[in-house]
Amino acid sequence: MFRYHIPRTWVHLGENLLVLHEELGGDPSKFSLLTRTGQEICAHVSEADPPRVDSWKPNQVFNSQIPEVRLNCEQGWHFNMINFASFGTPRGNCGTFSPGICHVNVTSIVQQACIGQERCAIPISTTKFDDPCPQVLRSLAIEALCSA
Repeated sequence: MFRYHIPRTWVHLGENLLVLHEELGGDPSKFSLLTRTGQEICAHVSEADPPRVDSWKPNQVFNSQIPEVRLNCEQGWHFNMINFASFGTPRGNCGTFSPGICHVNVTSIVQQACIGQERCAIPISTTKFDDPCPQVLRSLAIEALCSA
């Protein structure tokens, strides 16, 4: 089975003509076209992770900067749902995140920062979130959905 990705910028309102030149013996009559109506965005960042390079400041002590989760939808899309947001020791990967033994549900904080936006940033800090387990390295895991 072959899969082709057609960038959204190539598709315009109204009729579009798609021409495929198949050289490997594919059967064009068996092609199907699927459109994507949502985009899942995930991030998992630890307190110990360094901040993003574009936030570094010259002559500043590296340890004083706070890491953050930055989420970006495709241009023209916006966040419309937060499926998962946990601060503590979340487990899993995108689509399978689950709370760890140390967990604070921070969905409402992430919703306030992201819903309706094309991009958002959430600093990882116990001053912003409750401290679910002192003396444990914590992280923030987020699974969000973008739509056009």
